Amino acid sequence: MWGDIVKRLPRFSSAVLTGLDGTGDPVSVRCQPTVDHQARVLRVLVPDGLGIVPGPAGLLCHRHDDELWSLKSFLLRGSLERTRRDWVFRPRQLVRGMDTTPLSNLRLLRRCRRTAKHYLAARGLRRPSIPWEHYAQLKDQDRAAQVPLPPDLRMARSQSEPRPATRMSAEGLCNAVGVTSPRQVGRTRAPRRWRQG
Repeated sequence: MWGDIVKRLPRFSSAVLTGLDGTGDPVSVRCQPTVDHQARVLRVLVPDGLGIVPGPAGLLCHRHDDELWSLKSFLLRGSLERTRRDWVFRPRQLVRGMDTTPLSNLRLLRRCRRTAKHYLAARGLRRPSIPWEHYAQLKDQDRAAQVPLPPDLRMARSQSEPRPATRMSAEGLCNAVGVTSPRQVGRTRAPRRWRQG
């Protein structure tokens, strides 16, 4: 595990350290962990007055672009310890995180679908249906109620806004976790095997 941590950590400019304060409430702080190969720990700077105490802790490394795409992450579970001169994070488990490549997305969707199927089966429940027609009506009502912007504001707004999530991506996610998909997305029909009944 240590070799994997040492390989992954330099890919991130900072991390979020989460520990507990004296009352047991979570406390988080952004930090830049440094690797101590000899002790196999990560040295972290914890500001005075934060109230964090030694004990169980987690270290999350993640990054993404301005539109929240190209997500890369991993999490370390372990313990936070106070030494005479600084704080150290002693990792116990590495949890591989999000990695938004097509293959990792497919693995995530398959795992979510499997998890949902087992959850429903264990409780004797049927797959829930999603009222896509109702959502489409709400969307149409919202669109009809909007006041159009002047052309100069419309152009400035469209250049500054992030890319919105699409209904197609929502359909893909619903299909992956095993719930009923919309009957029609734009001009694309969902495959028959994705539609319930």
